[in-house]
Amino acid sequence: QCAGLAVMGCAALEVDDEGEEGKDPSLSALLGASGVQLASAALAEHAGNAEVEARALAALWALLEADSGSVAESVQALLDGEGEGIDRMVKAMQGHLADCDVQRWGVAAIGALARAGGECAIPLMVIQGVVEAVASAMKQLPDVAEVQERGLGTLVAIATDGGKEEVQAIVDEGGLEAIQAAIKAHPDNQQVQSWGDAAMELVLEQLPKKTGVAGEEEEEPGSAASGGIGGGRRHRGDEANDEEDDGADAASTASASTAVGEAKTEDDEEAATDGKVPTVAEVTVGALSGIDDVEL
Repeated sequence: QCAGLAVMGCAALEVDDEGEEGKDPSLSALLGASGVQLASAALAEHAGNAEVEARALAALWALLEADSGSVAESVQALLDGEGEGIDRMVKAMQGHLADCDVQRWGVAAIGALARAGGECAIPLMVIQGVVEAVASAMKQLPDVAEVQERGLGTLVAIATDGGKEEVQAIVDEGGLEAIQAAIKAHPDNQQVQSWGDAAMELVLEQLPKKTGVAGEEEEEPGSAASGGIGGGRRHRGDEANDEEDDGADAASTASASTAVGEAKTEDDEEAATDGKVPTVAEVTVGALSGIDDVEL
């Protein structure tokens, strides 16, 4: 089973079993929907076998990354049956949380599907739990740069082509925490930093602004002013405390109003300086496919 999946993966990537370029015409039947169905069936029939499932996920990644007209067929085959193929991918990852091969190929396959399927595939993917699967892989293997790079790239794809519900899923299912942890754990890895910055910016700019009791916009989760992820959340009892503070502020304001109205200090007339927010580093096009050479 493993050997067959490896051959199929090589066929999709247009290489032979020794890594030489040149597609074997006799293997063309393994591409597209037929190949996806075989790999998906392997995930179902060999659930619990990490080696087979890793090979099947790698084959799916290759089929979705193939430079051919069969990619659309591969995407549709995974979406059929209300995303049954996607569900099998997620379950394989959930069943082997500590297995590096299963996790890295699972994240790679999910990322390839998100990029190839775009807005047509991402909503169903999120329903099937891919965000949680990717975030879990990143948390389980924090020191594996490839998992972090591919995971961040996948979250970028979901945030780019998904809607508000998909972006909210990234927040609700641990995506923001995973992004921050990856950036912190790999400060010298340019790919991680670039993808991480892009993912964070895309998520935060699409989150709805929350309005506080004074009508002011609260900081989004994860922003510096909010004190990190969840830092801007209001707790029960805050409103009562706010009312007490408002009463004290009103009394203080009344006693000082005369003095304030008489004159302006020189400091009031100074112009404020504007600071520019550093722009996010440009994400390299095709970075995911530029990760270390793959051996199937």
